[in-house]
Amino acid sequence: MTNFLGWLISGLLLLIVIFIKRLPYMLENKILQKQKSRDSHELQIESYFKELGGKEQKEVLEEWTKILTFMKPIKDPDKLSNLIHRTVIYGSTNSIKILSLMTQYTYTDMKKDLENNNKFMIYVAFLCCSLKQDFSGQHIDPLTLLKVKISDIKESEEEYTNSINKINKEIANL
Repeated sequence: MTNFLGWLISGLLLLIVIFIKRLPYMLENKILQKQKSRDSHELQIESYFKELGGKEQKEVLEEWTKILTFMKPIKDPDKLSNLIHRTVIYGSTNSIKILSLMTQYTYTDMKKDLENNNKFMIYVAFLCCSLKQDFSGQHIDPLTLLKVKISDIKESEEEYTNSINKINKEIANL
């Protein structure tokens, strides 16, 4: 009987040791499954918005890009409100952060900030880059986009780079 009890205890100890050795792998698999589930859910949401709003995303991107490339602000408040509305609907979290910083800048600091009148266009470049990322997955540096339109950017590239770095910090702090 003691021999049987010894074998039983040894068997139970062996099972416990095996369970303890497998526990980290089981926890890792559970964490990976949660991550895969979360990623899959995010992909479904992204796919849904791409399918539903791909055309609208493209139109929003085109309108903001026109502001940058033609350097003409939208003077009609209803048209601007509509563009902001559609950007909120079809833009990513990052695009909406940039939009909020840009609109706050126009409401408060733009009139005071006459010496840095290009800051609004830098915000627009940021927004275009973010919307391009939303629409196509391609990343573009805002400075590269500004170089497309601003001919004398080489003369003040450091100033633009400093403004871009400040805006990046503002976005990170939101």
